[in-house]
Amino acid sequence: MCLQWCHVRGLLVDNDIPCVQLCPDETRLAHERKNCRGCRHYLPSEIGICLLTHEIIPLAETCCHWNAEIQSGEVVLVLGETVPKALAQAHGVESTHQIFDMVDTAPELDSGIPQEGILMKIEERIILFVE
Repeated sequence: MCLQWCHVRGLLVDNDIPCVQLCPDETRLAHERKNCRGCRHYLPSEIGICLLTHEIIPLAETCCHWNAEIQSGEVVLVLGETVPKALAQAHGVESTHQIFDMVDTAPELDSGIPQEGILMKIEERIILFVE
């Protein structure tokens, strides 16, 4: 499990949970027919590399973050706003703090940090989710 920032929707996501569970069809499907070769993040090579994910482009040559604008800075993580409720439900928890407790790669949170309203630097979760 790895918590990541979705630059398309401005949400915290878990790379083990498919987009279809967290992302509305209209957002996801809007990018479905966009080819990676036409994306600003595409690096032409023998195999094609995505400069955002630093991974080989998907075999279908399409993804959910086609031409995404990169967000940066701090964000306040609040369940139902910047953290999808479906993310908490998938982990069987009821708060953003509990999500961080469940995910091994998430930063350790002090006990004094509230259950909601956690400050996070987007750059710490910059890796994009790829289906």
